[in-house]
Amino acid sequence: MKHPDISPGSIAWAGKALTEFYAATGEQEYLDAATWAGDWIVSNCQREDGPGGFSAGFVGWGATPAEYRVTEHNIDIYAFARDLYSLT
Repeated sequence: MKHPDISPGSIAWAGKALTEFYAATGEQEYLDAATWAGDWIVSNCQREDGPGGFSAGFVGWGATPAEYRVTEHNIDIYAFARDLYSLT
């Protein structure tokens, strides 16, 4: 069985889908869930050292914080944050 990494890029894509559902339906629960996802990314993955940005999340069964960054995840987070910002 593969270990369960927690990627902010994956959470950003889920958040982006939630913003699309909210835009299509106007149902507040979708916006609330998208906001929660954004808050989780910022609270758990935002880095202020070196180049900043967001870490790669958590690695493995022990949910060890990743010390590295992934450009793709940061691009995903940007796309999600842009959409969420436009709705709030």
